[in-house]
Amino acid sequence: MEEKLTYSEAFGELKELVDTLEGSDVAIDELAVKIKRAEVLIGICKAKLLETEQQSQQIFDKLEQQPEDEK
Repeated sequence: MEEKLTYSEAFGELKELVDTLEGSDVAIDELAVKIKRAEVLIGICKAKLLETEQQSQQIFDKLEQQPEDEK
């Protein structure tokens, strides 16, 4: 099941996770779980960034194809 987090939610959770890992000693079992969660969150952020880049490129491509009098 794919998680439906916004970029901001995923990035915020990832930042909190990193802050936790940097600020304390984490048991090895807990570390493995946190690293797996970080992997999921990074994947969500990367997918959202890629989607936004593609959408932006489509808009720019459309604008470039318009005749000058329509711009």
